[in-house]
Amino acid sequence: MNSFFDEERLRDKLAKKRKYKEFLKTYQNPSNIIDKNTKIFWNSFTVTYKETLLNSPVYQDKINRTVNFLENKTGNILDIGFGIGEIERRLQTSELKIYGIDISSVAVKNAKKELKGIYRIGSIFKIPHATKSMDFVFALDVLEHIPVNKTFDVYKGISRALKAKGMLTISVPINENLEELYIENKNPNNHLRVYTPDIIKTELILNGFKIVKTNYLYAFDKFYFIKSFFVNFFKLTIRKPNLMIIFCQKQ
Repeated sequence: MNSFFDEERLRDKLAKKRKYKEFLKTYQNPSNIIDKNTKIFWNSFTVTYKETLLNSPVYQDKINRTVNFLENKTGNILDIGFGIGEIERRLQTSELKIYGIDISSVAVKNAKKELKGIYRIGSIFKIPHATKSMDFVFALDVLEHIPVNKTFDVYKGISRALKAKGMLTISVPINENLEELYIENKNPNNHLRVYTPDIIKTELILNGFKIVKTNYLYAFDKFYFIKSFFVNFFKLTIRKPNLMIIFCQKQ
């Protein structure tokens, strides 16, 4: 799989240099990691990792930031790959009309039973909502599960569902050493991309999104908020961020 990781490194270099034409060419007939993101996998993941996620400080921080972004907002929101439904749980008293799609039938069943909103089995590859029907779209920890050759089709689908000037919020893992994990025959979360800040930002720009705000989160196991405050406030480089949240607007 060296060719795949070499291609990701090339994308990062081209993105840094803003060589957009060459960058786009790397998405034509690219190498791909074997995609194991099946309904069976996500049904199991939804059940097995629920408590792990709820007890994860970086996960809770991600949820807090994305929910806070929606404070006092109205309109329609679509959460793609809503999983355990924590965002939706936090929005139950908001004025937003909540929609969610997930390939996991377990996730959909639980959401319909426990939460206000409209939830259905659906795929990011064919978003089952009308054109320009959404004011907000969330795709948190989703894009890293998309094969390279389908990436730009996914952005087109999201853009189609968003209204003019609608807001897209995404998060992707960074600095997770996927190549090393893959060499050791490990890829527990079935990630298919090695995202860097420059790659994800370039993808968004080329697909007509204006980046409004970016957050970097660190996967500290202990004293999460104190350590995160010091790293961000003093702009320390002793630790690389592990998650990137981007708030952007359709142009």
